Amino acid sequence: MAVTQIELDTELLAEVQRISGAATPQEAVEFAVRELVLRNHEGDAPKHAQKLARNWDYDGWRVLNERDRANVVRH
Repeated sequence: MAVTQIELDTELLAEVQRISGAATPQEAVEFAVRELVLRNHEGDAPKHAQKLARNWDYDGWRVLNERDRANVVRH
């Protein structure tokens, strides 16, 4: 872990501790940083889906889906 010394808004830090349930200021900062990173990655998911959708072929999917259904063992 990196050791840093930073000045933080004490009211903001207290709010993060309250929201996150963090026992210490360090836990609160780690929570806030982790949350920011997760939210940023969530924004990547729609972009990735959009890339995949560009090459999406409904007719090809339908053929594969019908083939898969034909291979299902029914009891």
